Amino acid sequence: QLVEKSTGVNFEVVAAVDVNTTANQIYRLNHPSTTHWQRNITGITEQQINKLRPEILLMSPPCQPHTRLGKRKDIEDPRSDALKHVLQLIPSIPSLNAILIENVQGFETSESRDKVIDVLTGCDYLIQEFLINPVDLGIPNS
Repeated sequence: QLVEKSTGVNFEVVAAVDVNTTANQIYRLNHPSTTHWQRNITGITEQQINKLRPEILLMSPPCQPHTRLGKRKDIEDPRSDALKHVLQLIPSIPSLNAILIENVQGFETSESRDKVIDVLTGCDYLIQEFLINPVDLGIPNS
């Protein structure tokens, strides 16, 4: 919704994926008509994603592998498996025109970020990176 409000472009969410039960309950309450998969994204196949014909991928991979307060295991952290899986899928999604990835400070210097850049460059995406403080967007953050 923030992207819609800030760009003025209307989006149709074709699917939402999350493993967190509480997050899923809230999402379903607020978006009852959206296809929703409660599972780890690593279980989504190329066929399933292509059936949805997504044009934009918005994702927020787990931040713990990159955060200043974490162990910074980066790509070796099992929580990075979701991002690695999506990166494997991206080249095989012909309907995909844009990708927006949100993460924490520290991601910009990570091996995970380097892998994202490699995949997107290999697929001829134009890449723009921003370090944004949520407070600058009117989002409370501590």
